[in-house]
Amino acid sequence: MAEVSYVEIVGSARNKWLALPEHWRSRSFRARDRIMELLFVERFNFNRVYIKSGYAQWQIEGDLRGHLARMLGENPDLSFHTKPESFNDALAEVLRDQRAFAALDFGKDVAEHDHNLARYFVSTKAYQQALSGYKSIIIGPKGSGKSAIMLELSKERIAGYSIKITPEVFATSMLQRFTSESEGVWDEEQAFVSTWIFTMLVEVFRTVCRGQRGKDKALSRIRQFLQQHSEYNDVDLFTRFITRLSRIQAVKLGTYEIAVKTKELQRLYALEDVYALIPDVRKALNEDVLVLLDELDTGWDNTEHANRFVASLMQAAIRVQGLGLRIRVVAFLRSEIFDLVKHSLDHLDKLRSSIERLHWDIHALSLLVLKRVAFSCQVPAQSLDPASIKLLFPQSCREMSGFEYLITRTTRRPREVLQFVRLTHEGALNQKLGSMTRSALLQAEEQFSQWKLEHVCSEYKFIYPDIERLLVEFRGRGPVLSREEMIDIVQECVSHWTSDPPKWLTADVEDLIQRLYDIEFIGIQRLNSRPGIHGILRGFEFAYEHPAGQLGRVAAFLIHPAFWSALEIVDSTT
Repeated sequence: MAEVSYVEIVGSARNKWLALPEHWRSRSFRARDRIMELLFVERFNFNRVYIKSGYAQWQIEGDLRGHLARMLGENPDLSFHTKPESFNDALAEVLRDQRAFAALDFGKDVAEHDHNLARYFVSTKAYQQALSGYKSIIIGPKGSGKSAIMLELSKERIAGYSIKITPEVFATSMLQRFTSESEGVWDEEQAFVSTWIFTMLVEVFRTVCRGQRGKDKALSRIRQFLQQHSEYNDVDLFTRFITRLSRIQAVKLGTYEIAVKTKELQRLYALEDVYALIPDVRKALNEDVLVLLDELDTGWDNTEHANRFVASLMQAAIRVQGLGLRIRVVAFLRSEIFDLVKHSLDHLDKLRSSIERLHWDIHALSLLVLKRVAFSCQVPAQSLDPASIKLLFPQSCREMSGFEYLITRTTRRPREVLQFVRLTHEGALNQKLGSMTRSALLQAEEQFSQWKLEHVCSEYKFIYPDIERLLVEFRGRGPVLSREEMIDIVQECVSHWTSDPPKWLTADVEDLIQRLYDIEFIGIQRLNSRPGIHGILRGFEFAYEHPAGQLGRVAAFLIHPAFWSALEIVDSTT
């Protein structure tokens, strides 16, 4: 209900009201008595009548208009001003309508496909750190919000020009074809790094010259370079990268004398002609350049070539950032891929302060859902409170609030939460319910848990091929397992393997258990139980809470609740 704050007398009635003798409108004469005798009137001042809390327009308009008409001799024009409505009240009113609940839209799971992302983007710590320039490497698992941050950064006015390097720019199939047909170049990291530096700096050179006229000597030298290398100008970044790398390949495999070949390769690697223009660029560049590296896992298959590609691109971007130009680099990378390639990065110890791991808590995930609901319902979200999530999930489930239960069945990734919420909403509609009830949650959990099991196997198929055969060994076990039980299950899986097991499965059993923790399949005992966490979960933590968790002295493990339904594990919290 929209409460009226005050009513303004407007039009000709306003003039008549103000033309009454002053004593008629004073606080001690009849005008005051006639207006104040209305129970909903709090006070009046000049042409405004202030209304007590709790009254809507339909409750007061008739009586107020009648009193004023008798005083003024005409039916007055009135302007009703409502109090700012709280988000809770507005959302509750919308959800009382079954049709409005059925029409809820939670947006797209994938940021790149969501045209309305900016309308309900959640500004997290990682985003603020990247926006301010404090962090330049943002890492997190699939579905944790990396691409959403990249898209929002590209829209911010933190740079005059953005260079986005994503799979939409470099065709992965083109890269794979080149690697399969080439020999030699891919064995040298130096060739890769220098080629990426060349590729990005040519783009910066083009940016400097774009839209600038005149005969400035610095600009003239940059234009002359671009004319001499015209084959690199009017192509996308990745075509430019392949063209330059092909040139290095031609020199390596060509029938040159050794001395000539060595000299030409050194010239291509050293980039002397490119670096010679840096002072000119520094002088001519009048706007910041933002280099964004994202979705580098597309087409990634954990081969030596793929890992070298990712590592060299990140090294090149970091080196370009260190040239003293107005260039900022922000790289977004899956955490498991970063862990594989980080040892190939120069001066990793110096980079650690630039790394930000994505982390979502229940309040941020509540905002993620509520902002989308507010946009869908066209409800103002200025006063949005994370606690309002209870309006969507009014029933408790297993002694937890509905939304808290949902979160415990995910690994706290935005994409997972949105998928689970959407499944719950669909289940509620199928059951002809008007809210996301306990029964709708439990029904959605069955399907989501199976999705989660399939997803984790797909996510790690190149790092841990056939990992599903290990995970299904936990069917019906637990959910809490001792160290001895964990060791037995892992060893049992290895012994059941009829063919040669994949290389990762031949590792020490303690190492295999550590990997199960790293992929968020199991949790480890906390040193101290955390208040506010329900039941059995209070005593355990997972990799998304404590990435550096070590399992050496852990006596007990908990299979993540996200997998319980799919693996037919009895919920011991009931």
